[in-house]
Amino acid sequence: MHIPSGKGDAAFQSEIERILKTAGHGLADFTRFVFPSANYKHKLFEAECIFAGAEFHKRTEFTGATFAHGADFHGVSFMGTADFAGVTFNRGGTFVAATQQNSAPEAGSELSYGHFSEFVKNYPGRKWVGRCAFFGHSLMTALSVAGFQKELKYEPSYPWGRVLALLELLLTSTLIALFLLAVRRQFRR
Repeated sequence: MHIPSGKGDAAFQSEIERILKTAGHGLADFTRFVFPSANYKHKLFEAECIFAGAEFHKRTEFTGATFAHGADFHGVSFMGTADFAGVTFNRGGTFVAATQQNSAPEAGSELSYGHFSEFVKNYPGRKWVGRCAFFGHSLMTALSVAGFQKELKYEPSYPWGRVLALLELLLTSTLIALFLLAVRRQFRR
């Protein structure tokens, strides 16, 4: 199922909700559906969900979701990033032959000052948090460059992990420099 022509993402999402409500504790079949967006953070899926052969475009967000009767993601294609952190599968989850295809970054997802307003507009939370996140990321990048840190291929899922790693690097470097100054001072006498 695609977005019906002339209708937007909201109509598609309301159709998904209708299918889930109709299914109750039974079977919700989303086989070969094309999801233009999927933001199901902390959602409780009471039905057994079948997503076989479905395509998820853009960012797929299932963080903290609960699948009470299990889920089947057999042969699913994730075109953007997919986040399943903290998901609970009460009766199992299948990801056989699921693929992740990284596509070009979406408009506004690139972190640069030229795209600041687009980034804030597309930020999933409150706008002021989006502004803070943008400048927080800029600060972390500046500290990484200052510490000659090589950027990791994978970002930590725990946001403070990156902060703590950089803080450890900067403090360790400072302590080594202070130690060398103390040793130098001892031998000057």
